Amino acid sequence: MDNSQIESTINEIHKRSGAVTAFNKDKISNAIFRALAATSKADRGVADKLAQDVVNKLVEQGFTRSRAPTVEDIQDIVESTLIDSGNSDIAKAYIVYRHERRKLRDEKMKVLNLKALDPVSKKFDLNCLRVLA
Repeated sequence: MDNSQIESTINEIHKRSGAVTAFNKDKISNAIFRALAATSKADRGVADKLAQDVVNKLVEQGFTRSRAPTVEDIQDIVESTLIDSGNSDIAKAYIVYRHERRKLRDEKMKVLNLKALDPVSKKFDLNCLRVLA
């Protein structure tokens, strides 16, 4: 499936904050590339191919223009795609990164007493938020 077909199939995603934003396959590719780099296997071509596999799975699972995936849906499919492709070490790096980001988000929400982070709060370092709170 090429980019024009992707854009006509999935054109937006639901973020954790509830905001809706444009779907961008490059963000998936970049996340996979960072996981590859964390395992000393940085390869843009591999990242792009795996990102395409993720998009294909999103479509197979019924995500469309009228049923947009969430960030969590996409991340779950990235994990399963990495595992299914025989890249368990890369999947582990991705899972660890995802877990660390979740811990940081949760701590920021706790410090600010919020249910979800707004775009401004996401930009601040946790220590800055502790001082400001």
